Amino acid sequence: MESMQLTDTHILSIREGNKTSFRLLYETVFPPLILYSRRFVDEKDAAADLVQEALLAYWNRRKEFKTVIEAKAFLYGTMKNMCLNHLRTKKVHGRYVQKTMEEAELTTEAVDEPLLISNAIIEEETFALLYHALSELPPREKEILELSLQGKKNQAIADALGLSVNTIKTLKLRAYRRLRENIR
Repeated sequence: MESMQLTDTHILSIREGNKTSFRLLYETVFPPLILYSRRFVDEKDAAADLVQEALLAYWNRRKEFKTVIEAKAFLYGTMKNMCLNHLRTKKVHGRYVQKTMEEAELTTEAVDEPLLISNAIIEEETFALLYHALSELPPREKEILELSLQGKKNQAIADALGLSVNTIKTLKLRAYRRLRENIR
């Protein structure tokens, strides 16, 4: 079954309280928002909770938005602020919090906020597409690519999986070919 594309008409429908359209928004933005929040918050459950809170904040302010771009800009901006607040209040990773906030301040000083959010949306939706394409790979190829994306070298992957380096190279090559086909 092919998923529906979120449109400005859906956003206008959400303004009127249409829960079916809100469900479509939820299903469309939840995966990329999780990926975005994980840049700031290391805990998977906390990231999911923050995404839920951002979507609830959107629902409570739904009458303010007329377009998909406005809705996504609000959600990404809200996510950034919620993540930074979460880090600040929990005092998680002392230095990391300070570094993240400094990077966020430098970024917002150097680039205007709408452009920053627009770039984040594009990047996170690209990651969501990649994540979906990865999920369609055969299990062994997926496992090898995930280890590779974690920065592990072919020899380390081969040792961890009990395979030869040549097998790892072959399976990686196949996986990359499948990814290219799936992403097209």
